[in-house]
Amino acid sequence: MKLFLVRTGQTAWDAEGRVRGRVDVPLSDVGRAESRAAADALTDAAVAVVYAAPDEAARATAHVLAKALRVKTRSLDALADARFGLWEGMLWAEVEQRHPRAYRRLMDAPLTVTPPEGEPLRDAYRRVRAAIGQLAGRHDGETVAVVCSADVCRFVRACVEGVAAEPPRPLDADAPTWCALETRPNSRDL
Repeated sequence: MKLFLVRTGQTAWDAEGRVRGRVDVPLSDVGRAESRAAADALTDAAVAVVYAAPDEAARATAHVLAKALRVKTRSLDALADARFGLWEGMLWAEVEQRHPRAYRRLMDAPLTVTPPEGEPLRDAYRRVRAAIGQLAGRHDGETVAVVCSADVCRFVRACVEGVAAEPPRPLDADAPTWCALETRPNSRDL
């Protein structure tokens, strides 16, 4: 399966450097422009379907993309961001200041961290990995687009490329909005 991995367009919280997690925050004007730019870049791609995380920003980004590609959008709960619990809404700098040991561990070994009252990041990673494996099995030989947060995009890339998961962090305004990946044969075993 060929996979176009599309980062959800920017939200106001992303611009402020806040931990979004499962909080539903709509796209900002910048996010809407990023969504249109990703759609323009992928207009000629032969995508069979666009899968989106269930949050509002991902669904809005996916809608713009699917309209340009003239395909359907499907919501996939497994692509939801991790639950960051009490960190949701905090600035990343506040997390670092108030929880320095947990933050250091998050940067060094992200899958070993469970935010206070949140979801273990290892569980979130496994959920995303299972979803990509299922999509690879369902869409063998096809091209699909997946729209999710920057943090979930990092999990997807780690799964597909077989590398260590990068830590969650504030959205880099210069980060690309999409990339192309190719799953391996037998990717159901991701």
